[in-house]
Amino acid sequence: MLIHFWGTRGSIPTSIGGKSIRDKIVKALSLANTRTFADDREIETFVDTELAFPIKSSFGGNSSCVQINTSG
Repeated sequence: MLIHFWGTRGSIPTSIGGKSIRDKIVKALSLANTRTFADDREIETFVDTELAFPIKSSFGGNSSCVQINTSG
């Protein structure tokens, strides 16, 4: 078994910052542009099907992780 700890030196878990959230909102609204949505379901469909992952979500926050490789 091989255990590897990634991001344990100098890694401080942090959440996404306000500016990054603002930038995501601006990008999403820009992509929606002239669309009109009849209800929340249409908005959710737009978000789920037409926005790229980095715009509609986020990646980890400088957190460490553990990789465990087993053999056999």
